[in-house]
Amino acid sequence: MAIKIRPSRRGNFDVTGARLLELGVTFKGYDHHASCYAGVVVPPGLEATLSADPLIEVESDATPKPAVAVRVWSSPETGVNLTEVGLRLRKLRTDAGLDLPAAAALAGGRLTPDRIDQIETAGHCELWELIALADIYGASLDRLADRSVAKGDRRR
Repeated sequence: MAIKIRPSRRGNFDVTGARLLELGVTFKGYDHHASCYAGVVVPPGLEATLSADPLIEVESDATPKPAVAVRVWSSPETGVNLTEVGLRLRKLRTDAGLDLPAAAALAGGRLTPDRIDQIETAGHCELWELIALADIYGASLDRLADRSVAKGDRRR
């Protein structure tokens, strides 16, 4: 049986991820393309608890849902400081105990150690590169950009 786990309307990536870990669910990261956690391992007998949790949305063998409404975001500034994004990426990598070659290896050859270093230094990168690094480090793009969901609700 295929299962997809994603943050509910009441949660966000960081809060829901922490709740999953608290319940004993492990995952390898967050797939931003599929909008769900990747490599999920649910301990036996925990399915009902997950389905009842208001922060977690569980989808089993379901057809894809239509696109959701536009998200409403809140942040201290209107722009994103790319240098700070690079510094956050470097901190996530070092906190994970990864050096540049190890991070590049986890990127499956799509990023070189030199390219990751350039991104961490200046913060300038293509969206696919940012998503790849976010997936490797298990971080949300919102967290990298230091943005939060307004009023705790992802949808309007």
